[in-house]
Amino acid sequence: MRNRLINGDMLIWQRGTSFSLPSGAISSANNYTADRWMCYSGGSSPGHTVTRSTDVPSSDFQYSLKNQRNSGNTSTGAVYSAQFVESVNCFDLSNKMCTLSFWAKAGLTYSGLNGQIGVSVGTGTTADQGYSVLSGAGWAGYANPLNVTPIINTYWTKYSYTFMVGSGTQEMFVLFYNNTTGTA
Repeated sequence: MRNRLINGDMLIWQRGTSFSLPSGAISSANNYTADRWMCYSGGSSPGHTVTRSTDVPSSDFQYSLKNQRNSGNTSTGAVYSAQFVESVNCFDLSNKMCTLSFWAKAGLTYSGLNGQIGVSVGTGTTADQGYSVLSGAGWAGYANPLNVTPIINTYWTKYSYTFMVGSGTQEMFVLFYNNTTGTA
């Protein structure tokens, strides 16, 4: 069991392949997109669209997830894509080094904060406390072993980060987001 993220290749989309999501918290309707992934946005402007895309980094992939603000959305609230790693799939990572690798690409008009995105891993010490990324800080034993802001390009680039998972970890999430300012 090497890879803890399920559907990281964005192959399975049982609920559909295009979603118009409202702005707001993850409790809003239609937040689940590609299987096991959730997407949402902050701010109060009109929402964003998540689609299955055939624009991929290599022939190893068939699809990617495209998460963008809707045309005319002037919000500077972050746009998020996230996945929870259930307790049964992460408890054995306690006190171990882990690596998060992913491919990312910015849209041609993305400005973001200095062209950055945010990448974060959060952990907690109680099994499956709840599925709210924004309240992960309220989890028992909450820690943030990875929080980086790579600069992304308009071409596919592979990123890889190694981090230490804390003692007693029983739940985890991985979160990708635009760095709160800038255009879609």
